Amino acid sequence: MKVLTADEIKQIKEMMTMTLLGQMLMEDGMEKGEFKNMQELVRDGLLSMETAASRKHMTVEEFLEKLKELGLS
Repeated sequence: MKVLTADEIKQIKEMMTMTLLGQMLMEDGMEKGEFKNMQELVRDGLLSMETAASRKHMTVEEFLEKLKELGLS
């Protein structure tokens, strides 16, 4: 397995961000991160499930379904 240099990684990153697929993957990752953070706040008792869902403009049922869809529940 070849280890990439910092320059090679930077070049690959630039190429990925220029593609639609790369952009979609980044957006999916950011969305999953947002939902994971909210899920953790709910779990820790710092945010209610209702408030978390409301912040994402969803019902609680929709929010829970999205967590399942993202593999977070």
